[in-house]
Amino acid sequence: MDILHNRPEEISRNWGWFLALSILLFALGALALSAVIYATIISVFFLGTLLLVAGLAQCVMAIRAPQWSGFFLNLLSGLLSMVLGYLFIQTPGVSAITITLLMAAFFLVSGLFKIFTSVSHRFHQWGWMLANGIASLLLGILLWMQWPVSGLWAIGLFLGIDLVMAAGSWLIIALSLRKFHTGRRGGLAHY
Repeated sequence: MDILHNRPEEISRNWGWFLALSILLFALGALALSAVIYATIISVFFLGTLLLVAGLAQCVMAIRAPQWSGFFLNLLSGLLSMVLGYLFIQTPGVSAITITLLMAAFFLVSGLFKIFTSVSHRFHQWGWMLANGIASLLLGILLWMQWPVSGLWAIGLFLGIDLVMAAGSWLIIALSLRKFHTGRRGGLAHY
């Protein structure tokens, strides 16, 4: 296992923490999926806070180095991040609807691009990219056809699904580490 490459005994001894992480992520994912509108609003509010803090830090950095050739670009970028963060915090519902429209456009364009590229080039295993392109295109169409209502549920739904999938990944890692750890304690020289 690649995860065990550097310090297998130390990592496998802490398999319970990986299990706890998977349980926590599953609970958060289930909570997000049970309240997708709240998860969407909270996610946009959190993103706004991050943008506001990052923009402030970027402005401070620009002001502290006024002789730098990238001063104005850095300052303007920081100000834009701050304004965007402020707007996200003040109007999370409208911001979620806007972000969802951008996501729909992204999925539509990337889906069409993947479909076109896979069909025109037909490289080894091109069917996987074709399937991915079709899924992206359908997701973009779904978001676009349901817009602006999709703006209220899409981000929360995607967040919930991502958290549940991450929980499953960490659970598999935790169980593998547990198996490695109990095998090492039992006298097995190698997993």
